Amino acid sequence: IFNNAKEKRRLEAILHPLIRAQCLVQISFLRAPYALIVVPLLVETGFAQLVHRVLAVDCQTDLQIGRLMARDRLNQPTAKAMLAAQVDRATRLRAANDILDNSGSPEQARMQVAKLHSKYLKLAKVCPEEKGHTE
Repeated sequence: IFNNAKEKRRLEAILHPLIRAQCLVQISFLRAPYALIVVPLLVETGFAQLVHRVLAVDCQTDLQIGRLMARDRLNQPTAKAMLAAQVDRATRLRAANDILDNSGSPEQARMQVAKLHSKYLKLAKVCPEEKGHTE
C-alpha cells in the first residue's frame, strides 16, 4: 500500500474515520485519571486535535528503521517507505507536549515512563473535569 499513493489514500479514507469513532467510544467509557491512545498517524490524520497532550516516542531515524525491520521482518526499502508515509521527525516532535527518548535501554525507557505517569496523574488532579481524556 505504501507504493501506491492513490490506494493508500483510499484505504485511509475508509479506516481513519472508523478508528477515530471507535477510539472516542472507548474513551467515553474510561474511568481512569488519564488515557494514552496510540495513533501512529496522529499528526497526519488530525487526531491530535482531539487530545489534550501529545506524547512522542522518539529515537534516531536509523534506529527506528532497524527496529521496524526487525519487528515486522521488513526489508530496508519497505521500512523506509513506511516511515516516509508519516510526517517527518521534526514535525512530529514539534507537535509533542512530551517526548520519551526511546534510543536507550528498556530500563531507561521504564524510568521515563514512570516520570511521565507521575506527571500525568498530577495533571489529571489539576484538571479533574478532563478525566478520561487522552494524553
